[in-house]
Amino acid sequence: MAALAILHFYMAFLPNKESSRSSAYWMYILMGVSYGFFGATSWPMIPFAVDRRMLGTAYGIGFGFQSIGIVFGPLLVGKIADANRAGGRVDYFWVSIFLGGAAVLGLAFILALIFIDLASGGVLIARNSAERYAYMQNRGRQKMLEERDRVLA
Repeated sequence: MAALAILHFYMAFLPNKESSRSSAYWMYILMGVSYGFFGATSWPMIPFAVDRRMLGTAYGIGFGFQSIGIVFGPLLVGKIADANRAGGRVDYFWVSIFLGGAAVLGLAFILALIFIDLASGGVLIARNSAERYAYMQNRGRQKMLEERDRVLA
């Protein structure tokens, strides 16, 4: 997400000249790669963040938020672009600022998730799958003990 924010803000301040076009092509390629990495790393973390019984609901909520962004994101970008149209040309400065701001907001949510994860044991940032598996096993054992104590009480 940090790469996306940097790339969008860089595109906002890129001079509008022919010499900057090749630079813009590389920025778009890097943006595509960054978006691909974001999707490939965010969806697999859901099973580690929620209980197994709530997994379908968690995926549904994530898909719902993503769908809302897919529907309303282009509409907002279109409104911003239309508001910055002069002489038949669109100035994409504010579009890039908006997209960079959205990336910064996403980065803020990711950092909040990391801090919450650290406070609860650090399963999402475990260094390897053995640490993650041990955490998940311990979490399951802890829930079984709490359920047993609740039933016996």
